[in-house]
Amino acid sequence: MAWDDPEVLKKRHHLYYLANIDRIKENTKKYRESHKVEIQEKSKLYRILNKRKIFLRKKKYRETHASKIRERMQRYRMLNKEKISLKKKLEYSVNKNYVKAREKKYKADNPWAKTLNSITSRVTRSKSYYDKGIKNLLTTSDLKYLWFRDKAYEMRKPNIHRLDNDEDYTVINCKYIEAEEHRKLHSGD
Repeated sequence: MAWDDPEVLKKRHHLYYLANIDRIKENTKKYRESHKVEIQEKSKLYRILNKRKIFLRKKKYRETHASKIRERMQRYRMLNKEKISLKKKLEYSVNKNYVKAREKKYKADNPWAKTLNSITSRVTRSKSYYDKGIKNLLTTSDLKYLWFRDKAYEMRKPNIHRLDNDEDYTVINCKYIEAEEHRKLHSGD
């Protein structure tokens, strides 16, 4: 048995590693802590320079191990079914709350946007509007113009009013008035 035989060297190296594993791990940990910034910069530089290479390596791995990956994912889903559903519910509720908060802030900052929503809803859903052929030709910027022109910000509850009920929603045909006034006009008092 020759000491320079590759198999023997491999076994000796493995035995040395097993005998000194704790010391090796400790030295590696110390080195990583003392050279943390340098290691991060090198790994970042490597990722930048070898971006395509890394992408191809990952793609090849996914292609060659597709069934293994699928099995692992299924196993993970089976074992963590409850955890995953709770996580999804939490993410959904967090996102839903975030979106609601943003919508609320937007509508508070842009009250004319609420008007546009109600006009669009009326025109698309109401049978009477459809039968008359009434369309909405107003945009958010048009409503903003009307809001400031008619001083709707000073009103308690501003409503959009069409001057001619048989015409479309246009800048010329619309104005903001108080809700009480609007109700009186439509009730015939």
